[in-house]
Amino acid sequence: MHKRIDGAIIAAGKGTRIEPLSFKYPKSLLRVCNKPIIEHQIGVMKDIGIKNLFIVVGHLGNYIKKHLKDGRDFGVNITYIEQKNPKGIAHAVAQLESVVKNPFFVFLGDIFIKCRNLKKAVDLLKENNADAVLITKKERNKDMIKKNFSVILNKKGRVVRVIEKPHFPQNNLKGCGVYLFTPAIFDAIRRTPISQIRNEYELTDSIQIFIDDMHPVYSVNDVEWDLNINTAEDLLYCNLKMLKGLNKNKIVGKNVRIHPRAKLINSILCDNAVIKNPIKIINSCIFPNSVVDAKKDLMLCLVSNKTQINLETKFKGKYEI
Repeated sequence: MHKRIDGAIIAAGKGTRIEPLSFKYPKSLLRVCNKPIIEHQIGVMKDIGIKNLFIVVGHLGNYIKKHLKDGRDFGVNITYIEQKNPKGIAHAVAQLESVVKNPFFVFLGDIFIKCRNLKKAVDLLKENNADAVLITKKERNKDMIKKNFSVILNKKGRVVRVIEKPHFPQNNLKGCGVYLFTPAIFDAIRRTPISQIRNEYELTDSIQIFIDDMHPVYSVNDVEWDLNINTAEDLLYCNLKMLKGLNKNKIVGKNVRIHPRAKLINSILCDNAVIKNPIKIINSCIFPNSVVDAKKDLMLCLVSNKTQINLETKFKGKYEI
């Protein structure tokens, strides 16, 4: 077993469901509590001693390179790999084959996740001489499993089946978009057929091939909470939930300009943002370099540049703050 564990982040997607936010930012640079999602992920891996990272970029990838550079400012070393023709997550992971030689974590770039101790996955991989560990969560809400993938174990705790977006989840074990693989996974990815549903190469199909080839695959439940950020309301909810978890009622970034009578209530004001008028901003997030010139109070809003997205109606019945 290799001693070193590397990390990889798949940050090549276009994020069409979160437009217009993804017109300017790659999804992985969208902010949660004034820090890009990708920085949160780097922090999770750095906490367990991972220093060597590979980032697969595509849509607006130059913005990610410009922000993270070589990773030195974040205490890691970053190598960039480009996915020139996006064909799904398995295809993105396949781009790593020529550069990854050690066991490696894979984080999907639009996943916000809080883990208790991800080192448990590393220990499980080594102790069982395994070839993969899936990071999972016991999920009470089966609708969330339907949006991700279901993980089925045998009596000995090995994964025997993974089901992408199941219509009828068989249990409460949800895959969370974080994986630990040995390089043996690349052989399964090469033999993965294109999905007839989405015309992409699905990573869950590759994992099932891996399992059917008798590679030992395990799961570890180590997730406090997670969210696949697909939509603007997902992003706002993630910000507000994280803010609550930090026991703060507001976050104010660097170099902001706020009208002296404006009030920030349970909200995030990111770097270089401007609030021009004496309004209340409630349960909202203002992204970097944005100018808010609204004359009425904002409630459950995202503001990016001068684009204001009101999410009050979409929150009802979906998310509780």
